[in-house]
Amino acid sequence: MTVGDLASRLERLTPAQRRLLELRRGPREGEAAPGAEPAGWPEPGHRLVPLTPEQEAVWRRYQSTPKTFYNWGLPLRLRGDLDVPAMEDTVTALAHRHEALRARIVDEGGLSQRIAPPAPVPLPVVDLQHVPEADRDAAARAWVVDFVGERLDPRGDRLWRAGIVRLRPREHVLVLLVDELVCDDRSRIVLMRELVEIYEARRAGRPPRLAELTLGYVEHIRRRRRWLDGAEAARQARAWRAELAGAELLPLAGHRPRGRERTFRGARLFYDVPPALLRGVRALIEHEGVSLYMCLQAAFSALLAMEGGRSDVVLTTHVFNRVGAGSEHLVGNHLTHLLVRCRWTGDPSFRELLRVARQATLAAYSRKELPVWDVVAGLGWADYSQRSPIGQFYVVAHDDADPLAGAVGSLETRFEPVYLGRYPGELGVYAYHNSEEGRLRVRIEYDVELFDEPIALRFRDSLDALLARVAAHPERPLSALLAGLSWLAGDERR
Repeated sequence: MTVGDLASRLERLTPAQRRLLELRRGPREGEAAPGAEPAGWPEPGHRLVPLTPEQEAVWRRYQSTPKTFYNWGLPLRLRGDLDVPAMEDTVTALAHRHEALRARIVDEGGLSQRIAPPAPVPLPVVDLQHVPEADRDAAARAWVVDFVGERLDPRGDRLWRAGIVRLRPREHVLVLLVDELVCDDRSRIVLMRELVEIYEARRAGRPPRLAELTLGYVEHIRRRRRWLDGAEAARQARAWRAELAGAELLPLAGHRPRGRERTFRGARLFYDVPPALLRGVRALIEHEGVSLYMCLQAAFSALLAMEGGRSDVVLTTHVFNRVGAGSEHLVGNHLTHLLVRCRWTGDPSFRELLRVARQATLAAYSRKELPVWDVVAGLGWADYSQRSPIGQFYVVAHDDADPLAGAVGSLETRFEPVYLGRYPGELGVYAYHNSEEGRLRVRIEYDVELFDEPIALRFRDSLDALLARVAAHPERPLSALLAGLSWLAGDERR
């Protein structure tokens, strides 16, 4: 082959093929190899590493309750002139940058994950321009729901995939589908921001402006496994066992008897907390020195205790175990559930209950690095994680950050989340605070086999009414604050 022939063939390569050629070529003299291997580990393509504790928890849940698998579906509506080859090159670059996206689960003398060498990621395009204009958006949404709702094979080639739907010449939907084994909510934000930046850099012919990955995925796993064998992990295990000893599920039956096997079908109710109520709650938490989460935890616990007849409530929340410098930019599953036990005696004021909630939250956070389900199994709660894989009642409070805030380029980009109608808990409160807009958006999520929409609406009204009362009179006893706020009928409590 002549030099001219070689140059001609190189001209015809797609951007993704050029990138793959660079990866196979390796670094030139004086260049550093991207994603260099830690010393002592096998060569790329033969790399076998343990699962993280968070992945092990997900895997056990997969085995015990297969219907609760979770996909991170990341649909982005793109308006503008889309360069499909550049976008294909972009998703390939994401997989090259983040080793978790090249992992698959294998069982070779024990459960592990194999990190594959970089390779092009296919980006198929589905053209819906033949669909009548009036039906096109609905057809695109149906395609996206099918795409993100498909169970990825953890032992297959990869734990993520991508696709594009073309609605109109200058309007597309790009969808990334990532299994929760290798992704969490923070990773979702990292992926979306980096995707936009890499694409714009490709289009502009410049290097992408990305945070330096000072900690590799494999080194992160090594740290986590070493930590689990240490004294601090043993201390946290003892503390969890002491904290949860004697705790029980609350016997709230909902609007029908529990079935022998849950289907985990869920529904959602969204609403914005009225501005006046939000101002009152913010004033309360600032005065008492607690967080929004602690306030919601205390209020939710009070409403559950009222209906369950027991002032000992275990709520679930989660944290992201990005332990150590450099882990904040890693893609992977770093999410760990916490069980926060809020218990009291007598008829305390809400101010006193806030102190209980604060102490319980800080205690749980002090042992957040240890996945709690490892401990729960040894407490006689073996069926707990099977019946409610993320916990019976869930409370989360987050900042409502736009994952694409500040992303400016040739495309107008909007994240359009998709709900698949599954909920592995029983009842949850998810609060998202947008401080810039002064807005608190709440999502109530529930299992439709246990609760229905009228119950969810009554719960919403009761929660708002309780928050309004405690914001005005936090010194009053719970019995007075809860008067008339029942959200379950008598036969729905047990």
